[in-house]
Amino acid sequence: AMALRSSLVLLVVCLATGIASEGEFCYDVTSACGPSHWPDLDSTCGGKEQSPINVDRKGLMRNSSLNQIDFQGYDTAPEATWTISNNGHAIVVTVGGEMQMSGGGLPTTYKPLQFHFHWGSPASKGSEHTLDKKRYYMELHIVHIKSEYEDIASALSDRRGVAVLGVFLDVTDTDNGNLSTITDALPDVIYKGSSKDLPATFPLGNLLPPKQNLTRYYRYDGSLTTPGCNEAVIWTVFESPIKIGLEQYKLFADTILSTADGDSSTEKLINNFRSVQELNSRTVYASRDATVLSCGNIPLLSFVLSVLPFLAMRLTWAGQ
Repeated sequence: AMALRSSLVLLVVCLATGIASEGEFCYDVTSACGPSHWPDLDSTCGGKEQSPINVDRKGLMRNSSLNQIDFQGYDTAPEATWTISNNGHAIVVTVGGEMQMSGGGLPTTYKPLQFHFHWGSPASKGSEHTLDKKRYYMELHIVHIKSEYEDIASALSDRRGVAVLGVFLDVTDTDNGNLSTITDALPDVIYKGSSKDLPATFPLGNLLPPKQNLTRYYRYDGSLTTPGCNEAVIWTVFESPIKIGLEQYKLFADTILSTADGDSSTEKLINNFRSVQELNSRTVYASRDATVLSCGNIPLLSFVLSVLPFLAMRLTWAGQ
């Protein structure tokens, strides 16, 4: 009876603090639902192949087979209905249309399901991945699953079932017209749980870096960046950012709410990014054309420096 009473008390406490609800999470680092407690919500969040990471360009391995990704249908506006929504954690656009992605070292063909955004606050940056520890203002994730799967749940059971394209966004003075369909719709999805159909679609490729920069990317095996943190993702992080106007950025960082219409309190959705995770035993690969900072290849540099004296001696002997 004592054990049962203790269990009931624990259950009531957990329910009262909001951490017993499966999948309930937040980005408030001071809260029991914050990122450091995500492994309590789902143990996978404490795994060894988590995302995001810092891409350290001094410690990369070049893989020349990581070349041009083949994007089919990304250059036309599909005849489909796209829906924008606020799930309380991000702004998500669910896409439809005949699009697929292959090549670039991917094991098979993938199709896009949705894209969403992570951001900081009006005064701070909020990308999830960092590049040489540099954080950008925002990060766009275009989520794909293997074409053979019907939904994300099926794909998550496959270690390489999901492929996400990560695109950094940098703030500029002028608006990016390619983002206007999205930013124009934001006033209609301020509240958590709200959604609306976009008035038109656009080429998904408009959200990617310029064509000449599409062969410059970094690749590693990782996870979803929100609970359940499933380690089922092939990550492609593009080196070149796209632009977002300052006023467009403020629409994300200063108007979107993490609370629903009618809630007793109103909280802005800011800093909806997970901190970088340990790389552990994983390797990050640079594509054929991506930037690699060669001074990071310390073992090779040490070897060259160590053999230089012997080479000099051999040359001296040969000249005698």
